Formats: sequence, structure tokens, C-alpha cells
Amino acid sequence: MRKPISWFNWFLVVIFGSVLVLTVILMITEIVNSVKSVPVTAVKSQPNIYQLSQWAYSNSSRISRDTVNVIVKEAMTTDKPLLILAIIPVESEFVPSAVSKKGAIGLMQVMFDVHKDMLIKRGIIKDKRDLFDIEPNIQAGNAILDMYLGECKGDVASALEKYLGGQDGVYLKKILSNLANLYILEEN
Repeated sequence: MRKPISWFNWFLVVIFGSVLVLTVILMITEIVNSVKSVPVTAVKSQPNIYQLSQWAYSNSSRISRDTVNVIVKEAMTTDKPLLILAIIPVESEFVPSAVSKKGAIGLMQVMFDVHKDMLIKRGIIKDKRDLFDIEPNIQAGNAILDMYLGECKGDVASALEKYLGGQDGVYLKKILSNLANLYILEEN
């Protein structure tokens, strides 16, 4: 028959377990904070489209590889492709026809009523339906991000909070986590 574990051994297990959990939390926080301070255009070289397509495909179960490739190629035409790709799975799961309950449209979940004047003036879209197409939707999202990054003096987290309409922070953490993963993918 086994001898029961003493209270002291239980105490040690709880203490060491707590230290381990806190260490992991601090490591994750440090990664997220380091991503917040990295310029979104700080990709060293042209990102590997194949790796990015694989990452995107693995982050959606609702689209084909061909659609993923079109999305990644269009994101690559922007000055911040990794940030664009980090946002899309959180906002729309890479589904170009996604529409939110609040009326946000497409991959980047663009609010037409809020941004229509700017997007039409810049020639990104002609009407609301254009936001269901991959190219204008990504370009619209990129233009909106540029505007918010300017307003927030380049602070990615603050710009994303504005882009997300002040949602609860869970989306922001998911996007920053995606961005960190994409930067790590690019480093390898």
C-alpha cells in the first residue's frame, strides 16, 4: 500500500506548478509586447508566399487553397502583409463573403457606412458590393489601417483597437498572437 503524500509535498507541487505557469504567462506577454513595438513594415525580405499560404490555409477550414493563394498574393501588395494576414483569420476566417452582425463586410470586415467616403474618394471601391472581392477588401482594410496607424503615431495595438471598433481585447490578442507567429515563420 502506498503512503499518502504529505502536506509538505503537496505544498511543493503547488508552488512549483504556480511558478511554471507564471513563467509561461510572462514569456507569452513578452512576445506579445515585443510584437507591439515592431514596425508592421519590418519584414526583412520578401516573405515566403508558400509558407504564408500554408499558414493561412491552416487557419481556415472554409476556403480552398486557390482562394488562400489569391488572398496571400493580394496581401503581399500592401506595405504590411503580415499584419493584414494576422487580421483576416480573426475577422473573417479568410472567407471573402463574410458579413458580421454589425454589417462589416469581407475578409477585413470593413464597415462600409463608416469608411465609404474615403474608400470611394481613393478609388479603392465604387460601391458596397466591391468589398466582397478580395483585392478591394484587402486594399480597403490596408487604407483604414494606415489611417489609424497615423492617428496612433504608429502604435500597432492602439491602431488595431480602433480598427476593431473597441471590441473586448480578445480579438486584439488573437491578432497580435497571429502577427507574432507570422514574424516567427518569416524568421525561419
